[in-house]
Amino acid sequence: MNEMKIGVVGAGIIGRYHIKNIQEKVPGLSISGVYSPNLDINWVKQQGIPQGTRDFNDILANKNIHGIAIFSATKFHANLIKESIEAGKKYIFCEKPVSTDLDELKKLHQLAQEQDCRVMVGYNRRFDEGLQEIAQERKAGTLGEVQRISIYNMDGQRPRISFLKHSGGFFYDMVIHDFDSVRFLSGAEVTEVTAIGDILIEPGLRDFDDVDTASIMMRLSNNGHAMIQGSRENSAGYYQEYKVFGSKENREVSNFGQSRVKRMTRQGTSINEPFPLYAGRYASSLVNEFIAFSKVCNQASSVPIGLEDCIKAVEIAKAAYLSHKQSRTVSIAEVAE
Repeated sequence: MNEMKIGVVGAGIIGRYHIKNIQEKVPGLSISGVYSPNLDINWVKQQGIPQGTRDFNDILANKNIHGIAIFSATKFHANLIKESIEAGKKYIFCEKPVSTDLDELKKLHQLAQEQDCRVMVGYNRRFDEGLQEIAQERKAGTLGEVQRISIYNMDGQRPRISFLKHSGGFFYDMVIHDFDSVRFLSGAEVTEVTAIGDILIEPGLRDFDDVDTASIMMRLSNNGHAMIQGSRENSAGYYQEYKVFGSKENREVSNFGQSRVKRMTRQGTSINEPFPLYAGRYASSLVNEFIAFSKVCNQASSVPIGLEDCIKAVEIAKAAYLSHKQSRTVSIAEVAE
């Protein structure tokens, strides 16, 4: 496989995590430059990366860079994608949700199509081995028609209030992964949403109209149902669980801790230590998504999850937010207009 040279945007905690993964575990990608407005240039040099800059135009002007990977704050995603496309970059990876504005997303999608630019969005759950296995079996007909899906998504500890203030909100930031997972696992579209949300954990959220706990019910286009229970903090640690009930067979990806081995002695059964953060639980999928992006960049694969999927997930998030605020069921058709 050839090496595609990419530029990275963002070198905070998440950006550095992804940079390390790409450098050590992803064949076919080579990081040639890093941009961040407050970048530690010496750190970039220590990683063996040729270019470090505090000016994004330097990355865009670099003719050796053909792809861009964006790990900045959500509010900057759309403009960074637009500038990258207009600069002639043909391969872009961006963390979810790109934007919470549907009109902006649709314009970006149109621009990418017009400029023949391949944009991949980082809904990394699709690259989890367990979820991929269920989706493959569903496509093969093993499960029959998917009738019910149940997802639990609870953080082990609440994020900093400074992050929550700029995250885009609970429905657009946290459970948007799960909205995409419902589509991925069911093979169906969400048609209507009923959501209730509350502040049970972080009182500071009252200052900017957000919640930290929600229960969301969805009707699917095949008349199946899906349920998501989400929380910014769980007293027993990070908790993720997926259940898919088909007309023929059921599947489950259970919650697991840092070891999948249950240890039993005369003194009792040990309980595995939970993962402190999502990066532990989804370590393999966070590598797998960039292996997939590498294949896109080297034209060995089509985009596995693009802006059209992002638009679908944001439509569901918007419907969930309206349902929560207005205490009613909201159809996707209403928000997609």
